[in-house]
Amino acid sequence: MAAALAGTTEVRLQGWLRRGREAIEQGKRSRYTELPQDVEKAKAEYQMGLVELSTAAITDKSLNDKPIRWRLSVASPKDFTVPREAPVAAGNGLGPLFELVTPEQARSRLDEKLARFIEEHDNAEAAAAAPSPG
Repeated sequence: MAAALAGTTEVRLQGWLRRGREAIEQGKRSRYTELPQDVEKAKAEYQMGLVELSTAAITDKSLNDKPIRWRLSVASPKDFTVPREAPVAAGNGLGPLFELVTPEQARSRLDEKLARFIEEHDNAEAAAAAPSPG
């Protein structure tokens, strides 16, 4: 859209921007170095306008700020989105609630869990039955 408004092609505009960025990185100053800076300034002014509209929508309930907030979140997700919380582990951290397994796998896992439970139970009983020191 910017290229069309400037009366050129997107390929040519991208070339000018690339040349400008390269010149800036090399510490040179030319007519190309101003272009990337002007483009960044225009983007920032556009984004600031959207922020101002969204802020105005807080008090002016006739404004629908959903498209504005969407545009801001798409243009700059790090600045205008709330990070989603990590999903809570299913089964209270004990593994998935459901899992497809064969009967043999189920029997094997059940035997392992039962053996671990019995061992922990025996250890707890032994600790409770042991005479307290002193």
